[in-house]
Amino acid sequence: MAWTAPMTAAERAVWTSAQWNSHVRDNMLETMSGKAATAGGYFMSTAANAIAERVLGSAVVTTAETRSNAAYGDLTTAGPAVTATTGSEAIVWIGCELQSDTGPGVPDISAVGTYATTGSASYESDGTNRSGFDSGHMFQGFFDSTNGNQFSMCTFNTTTIASDLAGATISKTELFLGNLHFFSYGGGNVYIGTHTNTSLSGSKLYSSVTPGISSTHFDNGQSKWVTVSNSIGNAFRDGTAKGVALGKAPSNSTSYYCYFAGSGQANQPQLRVTYSKPGVSGGYAKASFAVSGASTIAADDSWSIYSSGMTAANANRWSVCRRVTGLTPGSNVFTMKYAAGVSGATGTFRRREIIVMPL
Repeated sequence: MAWTAPMTAAERAVWTSAQWNSHVRDNMLETMSGKAATAGGYFMSTAANAIAERVLGSAVVTTAETRSNAAYGDLTTAGPAVTATTGSEAIVWIGCELQSDTGPGVPDISAVGTYATTGSASYESDGTNRSGFDSGHMFQGFFDSTNGNQFSMCTFNTTTIASDLAGATISKTELFLGNLHFFSYGGGNVYIGTHTNTSLSGSKLYSSVTPGISSTHFDNGQSKWVTVSNSIGNAFRDGTAKGVALGKAPSNSTSYYCYFAGSGQANQPQLRVTYSKPGVSGGYAKASFAVSGASTIAADDSWSIYSSGMTAANANRWSVCRRVTGLTPGSNVFTMKYAAGVSGATGTFRRREIIVMPL
């Protein structure tokens, strides 16, 4: 039957039995009282002048069971599940106590490491160490034929740097230098490279230097941070550089001749590296629900219970409520599904409950 718009009665008009049955009896059967069939049922409008009885459904599974798969699926005891006659929508509540046997992960890291020099030395063109002369300054370039085209090196705590930068992506590498003198009052360029020496004592071959990776201008007497090639930061990270080298100069022109503060002096060299590291995922356990029957909707994180970042085996009870739209009206089955990760992690689920309010 369907609702019929009631006829308009006329004074002293006699209704026929068909009119009474259609406009009174049948319309009353289309009301909530007429359609009520289940205790606790409720009614939803399904169209203009049309209602349908809906019945709340619920189910519980108390058994504690495990899953070690990052894809949603069933436990040994599937569900719980509720079969309900719905319209195009339903409200679904799910609750569960869940835990992972794997502890929390490590978040992404963005950091800046600053490292002071641990030693420095200057060398004549042939690699002879200038130790004991010129107050420990770091020299570059040609002043006279006695020392020739000089170069210098400084070291850093490479163990600490390599540990900090292990697995890092380097976005910026900087070097602090304090100039003490240039041959020209207008300053000049310094040529920055790396070297592979763990000790700076004694003579050193210039072949241990990877020269001229970066160059930059300093005014006479200027101290500043300069941005250098990230290949220098990468070399410290990878252990192929033990320190920074200045010089040799590109030629014997005295315009390149200069010296900078060395280790232990004011404005001594410093290295600064800006870097990031990807985090490490921790264990998680999650519960969602899928819809089958008249509709097909896969379990999804969008309406899941999700537990992560907890101490391993630390159980927590969560719940979530979801308004489900786009259902095909009819008999729909709502079933809880479960997943756990990361690699090798096992999730434990207990006291699982689902409530479905069809609309």
